[in-house]
Amino acid sequence: MSKEAFLLMACMLSCRSRWGLNMHVDILRGSRSKKVLDAQFDRLPLHGLGKHYSANWWKALAYQLISSGYLTETVSDVYKTISVSPKGEQFLSSATPNYQPPLVLSVTSEMLDDEVNSSVGGDVGEIKGVATLESEGFSEVSIICLVLEFVSFSSLLVIYLVIFLHK
Repeated sequence: MSKEAFLLMACMLSCRSRWGLNMHVDILRGSRSKKVLDAQFDRLPLHGLGKHYSANWWKALAYQLISSGYLTETVSDVYKTISVSPKGEQFLSSATPNYQPPLVLSVTSEMLDDEVNSSVGGDVGEIKGVATLESEGFSEVSIICLVLEFVSFSSLLVIYLVIFLHK
């Protein structure tokens, strides 16, 4: 999650931390909404780089970064803004677009569900749960082998965790 955390925090700095979480999520997911276009955030190099994750996934990551001290949420009247904390700035200063230092965060159920659902799809068609595949005669090992054909290493780790956490 280091790369994604880097993207989210870099997006916040690019927007001068004057926006709420939804704006940053919209930018990373490549939104062409009026607010994004009016602020010209569609011109940012980060625009659309996070489109492979859902809005809920990005929000779950942001809340993990807030609770770990990398981001700060400020409430002013009825508005909430999110900004990069000094700890987050330290993380960003030690990172480059091609290298981000390891960042260990808990994976939330929103993130896990999104990762599994978006990783197994592709040309396979219908996404089937582990219980469905096991009832069709697939063993855990054969499920992992099937998954290997379609997902990256990081996605495989998440799916591996799902298999053994749902027992």
